[in-house]
Amino acid sequence: MRRYIKNKILQYSNKKFIGLYISIFSITESIFNPVPVELLLIPATVKYPRRFLKFTLIAALSSTVGAIIAYFIGFYFEESIGKIIIDTYGLSGDFITFKKNYVTYSTWFILIGAITPFPFKIVTIASGIMSVSIYKFIIACFLGRLLRYFILTCTLCYTSPAIIKYIKSKRIYYNHKRNIIVMFTIIAFIPILCLWILI
Repeated sequence: MRRYIKNKILQYSNKKFIGLYISIFSITESIFNPVPVELLLIPATVKYPRRFLKFTLIAALSSTVGAIIAYFIGFYFEESIGKIIIDTYGLSGDFITFKKNYVTYSTWFILIGAITPFPFKIVTIASGIMSVSIYKFIIACFLGRLLRYFILTCTLCYTSPAIIKYIKSKRIYYNHKRNIIVMFTIIAFIPILCLWILI
């Protein structure tokens, strides 16, 4: 089982296709996918640190494309597809609270939703339901996602080589890989957590 998982990770980390996988995850995360794209961005950036800007742009642009799709789902299919997505993830209570203040502070809500762990699906679908300006929506989504992913990949780009060197020097191998993954994840999310607290 461990060998199978390891082979799958290596397969999905293939340099030729990793950009495509990041793009697919980013698009679907903005609509219905509960798995955050960071689960691909972290290993991809650690493995190819010099490509962190490319990964950042792919994730930000693709997430914005997914957000636009979700926006029109909310705009045209509020009572059908939009309701199904919200109910499926048990977000109806959050959505009602979110809806009350959305019109007045829509730009801030979009930015906060794009940067923080707040469910981005609520933001994208609600923006369509509330008929928020599509231009304002696209700009806010892109800037928020770009900032979030840039902080993540940039942090990993400049810290992962030193960490990997330390791991090799201490001969930390397979039995400690779980700890290594946890360590990289914590390092990657510290800047985003700090930004979330400040917002």
